[in-house]
Parts: sequence; C-alpha cells; structure tokens
Amino acid sequence: MPTRRFSLVLAALLALSGCAALPRSEAVGANKYAPRPAASPVDIGADWNWLVSGDRAISPVQVFSMKGKTYLQMRPQQIVPAIVVAGVPVPFQISQPYLVIHGEPREIDLISSGYRAVVVRVGADQAPKIDNSIDRIRRAAIQ
Repeated sequence: MPTRRFSLVLAALLALSGCAALPRSEAVGANKYAPRPAASPVDIGADWNWLVSGDRAISPVQVFSMKGKTYLQMRPQQIVPAIVVAGVPVPFQISQPYLVIHGEPREIDLISSGYRAVVVRVGADQAPKIDNSIDRIRRAAIQ
C-alpha cells in the first residue's frame, strides 16, 4: 500500500510540475516566436444592408444578398412563409439554413397564417418607412 501512495504522490507532483513557471531568462529564450499580424477582414461581396421588421414567428434571423441572390436565414423549426415581391409570390430554394431567392429585390414580404414580416434593403443614407400601427391580420392580407 505504501508504494501505491508514493506512486500517486509522485504522479501528482509530476503533473503539477508542468504548471510551474520557468525562470524569466529561460522562458523568453525558449519561446521565441515571430509576431503575427492580425487577421485582415474578408470581403466576400455580401450586402448586409437589410432591415427586418414584423412578426417574429416568420421573420428571418438575418438577411444578405450576394452574386444576384438573396439569402434569408430562418430559425430551426420555424414556419416557412410565402415569399412575395411586388405583390407576386416568388419561388425559392431551401439551402439549409437559408431560403434563397434569385434576384436582389428592394422589398420582400413574408406571409403565413395571418403573420407578416417585411424585409427591406436599405442604403447607408436611407431609412425604411414601415407602418407598424396596422394590426397583424390586416397587414397579412395581400392587396
């Protein structure tokens, strides 16, 4: 039994010795690495200038457009709404977790079961004008 206790104490001391700091002169000499520059930002050409408003039940988490397509990221298990552009339903592809629309419209309406959300592309100098005073059921009606 004493040899087992000695083995455990020795193992604990060896494990803790890795945590001990080396003297400053040895640590600096042993760890000479060239400084690395900070990572530069990556521009993949995505346009993030989109504003989402409306009912959370069908609102996307994020929206961006890139290379002639618009990507709407939906939450897991979220209702997939009808996508309407200029009063006309548009087809879309599902590429998890995105709904992908061909084209980059200025405004997209998302409609489902009395819910409505609006996705608007904005420029740096313009602010969208969205009327939130209308009740939810009337907003969902396609006019």
